[in-house]
Amino acid sequence: MVVPFNKRLVFCLFLICSFSVLMFSQTTKQKVDLLFLKLDKTINKTSIVKIDSAYAMSKSINYKSGMLKSQVFKAAWYLNCNDDVKSCLKILKAIEPEALDSEDFDMISYLKLTKGVSYFNLMFTEEAKKEFDLALMYAEKIHNSKIRHNRKGTIYIYIGSNFVGPKTTKRTTRSNQLALANLKKGYTEMSFLKNGNHTDKIAFANSCRALSYYYMHTEEFDLAEFYINKSLKIVTILEDKVEMSFIFSERAYLYLAMKNFKEAIKNFEASNSIIENTKIGEHLLQHNYNNLALAYEKLGDSENQRKFLKKFNHISRNANVKFVDDVNQAVLNISDDIKLKHKEEKGTLEIGIIIISIATIVLIIIAVFFLKRYKTEKNSKEELKALLDEKMKKLNSLSDKFSEKDEKELANVVSLAISNDASFLFKFNELFPKFSENLLKVSPSLKSSDLTICSYIKLNFDTKEIARYGGDSVRSVESKKYRLRKKLNLTSTDDMNIFIAKF
Repeated sequence: MVVPFNKRLVFCLFLICSFSVLMFSQTTKQKVDLLFLKLDKTINKTSIVKIDSAYAMSKSINYKSGMLKSQVFKAAWYLNCNDDVKSCLKILKAIEPEALDSEDFDMISYLKLTKGVSYFNLMFTEEAKKEFDLALMYAEKIHNSKIRHNRKGTIYIYIGSNFVGPKTTKRTTRSNQLALANLKKGYTEMSFLKNGNHTDKIAFANSCRALSYYYMHTEEFDLAEFYINKSLKIVTILEDKVEMSFIFSERAYLYLAMKNFKEAIKNFEASNSIIENTKIGEHLLQHNYNNLALAYEKLGDSENQRKFLKKFNHISRNANVKFVDDVNQAVLNISDDIKLKHKEEKGTLEIGIIIISIATIVLIIIAVFFLKRYKTEKNSKEELKALLDEKMKKLNSLSDKFSEKDEKELANVVSLAISNDASFLFKFNELFPKFSENLLKVSPSLKSSDLTICSYIKLNFDTKEIARYGGDSVRSVESKKYRLRKKLNLTSTDDMNIFIAKF
């Protein structure tokens, strides 16, 4: 049967249009995927334009995978470029159920990793660990070997970092072993990328930086310096300013731990200079200012110490408000995760109890966070005066009478100790210039931490007070005092308070 000419023409036009739409869709998908490849290499402040463009193109052709992936990248952009955990978690919360239904393991592992880092930054370590474990499970299924090595390496580094930091000294040898084992796994995964492109080399540099951080906290300074310098060399060759600012800051922190205060200052200033010029990583300034004040205190430069303490306090006030906001968003996300997990098993009442428990824990974390920074504001003037009067009365009974001028200085030093002020030791040494020197004559092996305990004892602080105002546990202070007794050759019958009061 012969098809009439007009119908044949319409049929041909239909085929041409269908083919054109198909070709347009394929071309658009390729453009979107190419954008994702570029974004995967580097995310910076300007990346939001490309991310929004990828989303718009994906939406125009109903490319669901592209729409989801662009949202994951947007969440990562908020987290990494703006330190905006709240916005990051809001996006992930909205898209996670649909993303988990997809077969895109690269996207899912990236989503779980980003979510884990958000929780990690807010100190929700247990929740972060759960997300990292899931991210690792999905990362194992990624077909592209480079992406797989990068993702697995990053996850191992974050898992290892959970055991590193100020809490390391309170943890077991087993914890340290777990930290090092995971960090080495991360380094091994990243070693496959060290001769790759820019992103691959940055990933390898970050694995070196993570190992340096671990060795610094275990006081293996030679290894720490080796890995941080290796990391800095890589990013310097790549001229990656953002990474350089982070590594200069971490190298400065290492030199601070090594008591090389001049080198520490030089590296903190190099980090600040890059941040101020690029306007990227500004949240790092808070850390840098605080440690610059400490370095200048150790060098006896009170003018610069006050200058950077002032900068630190100014930036801290803004950071505290943002921290509370981010924590509230994290609580909502964690609560929703719990609801989803127990939807078929748990009743509404039990879920409510869990949510309330989490909210209570968060409030405790926030309270501790503010207490450490604003201890002076938390104590009333009447309470502070009563404590000072008590300390002054006891000190006058154990030592020669102080002059009126010295009493005022002593009252100021005691007040700084109670407030856990950063300038406490500096002012203490001004008031008792021979104290540390005479103690070191008795026991040259005394460390700075020992001298700090001695300064509290000199001011007649008991164990509970040292723990409370020094931000430590009672058991930890008791252990330190026990070791201090041995170093000072004191017997069980010797009164350490009377002994130290004589210096």
